[in-house]
Amino acid sequence: MRKIVLSPAVLVVGCAVACLTGCTVFPWFPGRSQRPIGQTEGSLTEVPITGSPFPAAATARISDIPVPEGMKMQYEHSFVFENGVFQIAYLIYEAHMTPEDAVQFFIDSLPRAGWTLLNVLEYNDITVKFTKPDKDLLVQVSPKFRGCLTRISLTPKRGTK
Repeated sequence: MRKIVLSPAVLVVGCAVACLTGCTVFPWFPGRSQRPIGQTEGSLTEVPITGSPFPAAATARISDIPVPEGMKMQYEHSFVFENGVFQIAYLIYEAHMTPEDAVQFFIDSLPRAGWTLLNVLEYNDITVKFTKPDKDLLVQVSPKFRGCLTRISLTPKRGTK
């Protein structure tokens, strides 16, 4: 059996090529956006907004939470409860976009749906909190291989009936 031995020069050149090209050249890795969250220059205002889709069995429809086109709801992991007084929802979406672009979409579009931005926390995951007079919305976006995972939690504001 023959052993393959690579010279140190070949290893150094191979590592240098890998480092210089980076992961962003691969079509299955979206890379990270260099635009800071909250800046609207070239923002996603052009991205079409679609309503939050629910399976036919669900009677609830949350029309004031827009999602970017292309975000796919994970029905088996999502939950919605609605009565005549309030809504509670935990929605899971997957998308082929960077977490920064997904968060920027929510920062741009949710205020147009009447939501007020409270804060943004960015550390590995990006968490954004919004509010309305009678409900709170928490959007958490995590990087995922080939895109991002978005978790949306809708709860009534404490003290509301």
